[in-house]
Amino acid sequence: MKLIFTRFVLIACLLFLLIPPLASAATKASVKKATPPARTDYQAAIRDYDQAIKLNPEDHLAYYNRGLAYYDLGKYPEAIADFNQAIQLNPKNPPAHIARGNAYGNLGKYPEVIFDMNRALQLNPNEDKAYYNRGRAYIYLGRYNEAIMDYNKAVELNPKNDQAYTSRGLIYNNLEKYNDAVVDFNKAIELNPHNDLAYYSRGLAYGFLGKYHDAVADFSKAVELNAKNPLAYYSRGFFYSMLGKYNEAIADFNNAIDLNPKNYLAYYNRGRAYGFLGKDAEAISDFNEAIALNSNDSSAYYSRGFSYHYLGRYYDAIDDFNKAIELNPKNDSAYYGRGRSYGLLGRYQEAILDFNKTIELNPKDAGAYGNRGAAYIFLGKYPEAIVDLNKAIELNPQDASAYYNRACSYSRLRNIKNAVEDLDKAISMKPALRNDAMTEKDFDPIRDSADFKKLIKQGG
Repeated sequence: MKLIFTRFVLIACLLFLLIPPLASAATKASVKKATPPARTDYQAAIRDYDQAIKLNPEDHLAYYNRGLAYYDLGKYPEAIADFNQAIQLNPKNPPAHIARGNAYGNLGKYPEVIFDMNRALQLNPNEDKAYYNRGRAYIYLGRYNEAIMDYNKAVELNPKNDQAYTSRGLIYNNLEKYNDAVVDFNKAIELNPHNDLAYYSRGLAYGFLGKYHDAVADFSKAVELNAKNPLAYYSRGFFYSMLGKYNEAIADFNNAIDLNPKNYLAYYNRGRAYGFLGKDAEAISDFNEAIALNSNDSSAYYSRGFSYHYLGRYYDAIDDFNKAIELNPKNDSAYYGRGRSYGLLGRYQEAILDFNKTIELNPKDAGAYGNRGAAYIFLGKYPEAIVDLNKAIELNPQDASAYYNRACSYSRLRNIKNAVEDLDKAISMKPALRNDAMTEKDFDPIRDSADFKKLIKQGG
C-alpha cells in the first residue's frame, strides 16, 4: 500500500493595502505675501517667517507658510500649531484646512483629517485635493464606500489625478473587486507611467485573478521603478512560487529580507520555496526566523511541522502541529499534517481522528480522504477504506496512489476484477507502481490469479 501525501500550497496573507502619499499640503500658488520655502532651505525659511511674524503677528500667510516648512521637515505638531493660528486669523482659507488635515493624517488622527477636509469643501466645493485626502482618511478608518465616493469626485474634478485612480483601485483590491481595480490601475499608469504603486497594486489584482504571469510582469516593472520596495520583491517571489519557479522566488525573498529583515512572511514563504525544492533543513531555518518574528502565526508552525515530517522527525512534527492547532483550532492543514505523522508512527486511530477533523473543516481535501483510507487499510477495515478512497478519487481523479490503495483493499476482499482494474489504472498513471505491486503483501490474496499475473507481466 502506498501512503498518500502531497506538499501543500498555502496562500499566505498577501494583500498589503498601501496608501498613496497625501496630496500636496496646500495650494502654494495661493500665497501672495511670502514665497513658500525651497525644499532644501526649510530652516532658513522658518527663521524668515519668525521675523515676519514678529513684525506682524496678524500675518496669517506667515503662519501658514511656516507651517508648510515644518510640515516638510516632518514636524507635524509644530505645523499644526501654525495652521491653527493661520486659520484663526483667516478662517476662510481652504488650503490651510487641507494642510492641517494632512498634518493630522501623518499623525494618524483621521477623524481630524475628515473634519478639516469637510471644512475645506464647505469653503471650496471644487477642491479635488480635499476629496482625495478625505478619501485617504476613510481608507484608514475602513470606510471604503465613502472613500470610493470621494475618489469618484476627485477624478471628476481632476481627471488627470493618477493617485486618485490608484487609491480607488486599492480599495477595489481590498473589496476583492479585482477587475474594477485593474481598470483603475490601467488609468493611473496611462496618466503616470512612473507610478510604481499602480504597477505593484495591479500585480496584486492580477495575482488574485489567477493571472500569475501578468502579476510577475507588473511586480518586475514596480521593482524597475522603485528598487527599494521590499513588498514588490516579496510579491513577485510569492507569485513565482505559485508558478513553481522556486529558485526565482527565493532570490526575490532574499531581496525582500535584505530591505526589510522584519518581514516574517518573507522568511515564511522562502521557507515554503525551500520546502518545495526538498531543502527541508533550509526551510526549517526560515520557519524558525518567521516564528521568532511572529510567534502567533499558526501557518509557520504547521509548515515547519511538514519539514520535520519530511526529515523523519515525526515527534518534532507533531509538536509543531499541536502548536499550530492551539493557535488556530480551524487550521485543517495542521490536523492533516499531524494525522500523517501519527500514521507513520503506526498510531492509526489517532491519525483517523485527525483526518476526521481535517474533513470536517475542509470537505474537499482529497488527501485527507486518501490518508484516512490508508489508515483503515492498516487497521484491516477494507470496506471503510474503499469508501474513503472512492471520495479521494472523486476529488482528485489523477491520484495514482488512491487507485493503488483501493486496489489493495479490493485485493484483501478478494475482489479480483476491481483490484486489477484499479491497479491497471494506477500503473497507467505511474508505471513505477508495477514494481511495487510485485512485492506488495496486500496483493497476496490475488497474486495467483490470471488477470493479476497478466497485468504484472505486461511490464516485464
